[in-house]
Amino acid sequence: MIFEPVRPFVPGGYQIKWATDPWEVSGAMALRRDVFCAEQGLFDASDRDAIDDVAAPIVALSSFVVATDAVVGTVRIHEEGTASFVSHRGNAPSRSTVGLAAETGA
Repeated sequence: MIFEPVRPFVPGGYQIKWATDPWEVSGAMALRRDVFCAEQGLFDASDRDAIDDVAAPIVALSSFVVATDAVVGTVRIHEEGTASFVSHRGNAPSRSTVGLAAETGA
């Protein structure tokens, strides 16, 4: 029926990869800003710091059929000291929870 609620979009899958394309890097930064500044209020306008100059960003991308379409998670990895690695993550529940719940049965 025309008045039935529209089901939320559920991505066809996810891909985890190093952020190599400019849209992936900017998407990761936008997601971090959304999570840490807007949602959690931990920073005023940006959470960028000196670690971003040396960190390796990793992104979780949602996909529609075979094409990736959005950054739905991110983590940055960097070496601190001689052997330890530290990561900082952000994820977008509004963009990813529905799909993850559908896949995991949660």
